[in-house]
Amino acid sequence: MLTCRPLPAQWRSVAGFGDQSVVAMHNAGSTGLFVSLRSKTVMRSTDGGDTWQRRDFGIGESEQIFGFAEHNDALIAATYRGAVFRSTDAGAVWAPLSRQSDQPTINVIFSQGLYLWLATSSRSILRSVDGLQWFAAHDGLRDGEVVLALAVHENELYAGTPAGVARWSENTGRWQYISDGLTGRRIYSLQSAGDELFAGSDADGIYVRTPDLSFWQKRSTGFSGGSAVADMTFQSGSVAAATLGGEVVVWEPWLRSWHDIGDGLPLNLQPAVLMSVGTTLFVGGLGNGLYSRDLQNVVLDVSESTYAAAADLRIRNVDGRLTIVNDSESGRNLELEVFSLRGVRVAGDQLQLTAGESKVLELPRRLPAGVYAVRLRGAAANLSVGIVISP
Repeated sequence: MLTCRPLPAQWRSVAGFGDQSVVAMHNAGSTGLFVSLRSKTVMRSTDGGDTWQRRDFGIGESEQIFGFAEHNDALIAATYRGAVFRSTDAGAVWAPLSRQSDQPTINVIFSQGLYLWLATSSRSILRSVDGLQWFAAHDGLRDGEVVLALAVHENELYAGTPAGVARWSENTGRWQYISDGLTGRRIYSLQSAGDELFAGSDADGIYVRTPDLSFWQKRSTGFSGGSAVADMTFQSGSVAAATLGGEVVVWEPWLRSWHDIGDGLPLNLQPAVLMSVGTTLFVGGLGNGLYSRDLQNVVLDVSESTYAAAADLRIRNVDGRLTIVNDSESGRNLELEVFSLRGVRVAGDQLQLTAGESKVLELPRRLPAGVYAVRLRGAAANLSVGIVISP
């Protein structure tokens, strides 16, 4: 059963991080959560982020981890000075694998299939089977191009660069730019979500490319832009993004709009790194430590001032049977709609509820398992909540 009711913004300062700057984060599943700090330490949690222990033995006090990846049943870490380390015991001990001779900053370390990929500040992109020997893989990229982000979308590898987005072809061994609509856009972050690929720019918001579009389309509704989109992550069936200007936003596919969930974060925090753990979103950045927030029951399209008006409505979901409960002391006339993550309306009904009454809506049995949005609209309520239909 999933019970959904409006909740106020509730960011939690994660204990043990104080005012430190977060450089990188990684959710390694059953292996744990990993956070790298500017103080050149690595922290690990095995209880969803409640408690943390230091796990950087073997890396060295002069090394700062800039990124994590999982490859060949091991955890891989790449450092500011161009080194790559490997751990097979959940970060208890790290062993050096390789170091780039010119010691460049490593922008991205990424695993896809057989290969580890490495993008550096020395304008090179490399790949390796074992992390020991690295081979150049930058054919097709413009001379001097720095790769700032990597992502897999529909089994293909994409790179974010100062000139837009490029796609790798294993058949030709080359990158090909697919930047129509991104002219002049420096891409800092990439994120795949279903059949959509999101690209975060330096100061012009977020763009998306879908199978039915041969160009990138800007998605700016509800999002101010104006600063670099430093990171994005897949979150609860949607996408969350963080900007160096202080915004943290979630894309609402059913409303075709971004929703700002940054209220409650320190004003001088520059969100630069995101990590998803189930329905919990972790945010780290320059100074002020690490923060988390459970988004499971967050009302997405209601302003803070209207929470009280909708607080006496509840939605319960049990395998596609929605129960709408009116806890108020007066009756309500409501319109209920259910949307897929692509924004397609799949069910709806007009509801008249007396004080304390509840009603049940059966969703179509043809609906596949997944995440859906339920919207309730009325004179004193306007809210959206997410539900999950289990297989």
